[in-house]
Amino acid sequence: MIELASSGNHYDVRVDPLSLWQLIAWVDSCGVYMGEPEIRALGDPDFPGIERLPIRPRVASAPVVERP
Repeated sequence: MIELASSGNHYDVRVDPLSLWQLIAWVDSCGVYMGEPEIRALGDPDFPGIERLPIRPRVASAPVVERP
């Protein structure tokens, strides 16, 4: 998918650099394999040292943002 989006070989379409980075981040975050319900089902992270973080990472308890 990344190669297709960046090569220009698919109907001569090439994504801009920012969109390409966003696509790479989406693929790297398993966005291809999991939707929001599956990701929220993973639960909130818990690991040694988490209490020292200034902001605790949230997955299951993250707020739901309504987008148009």
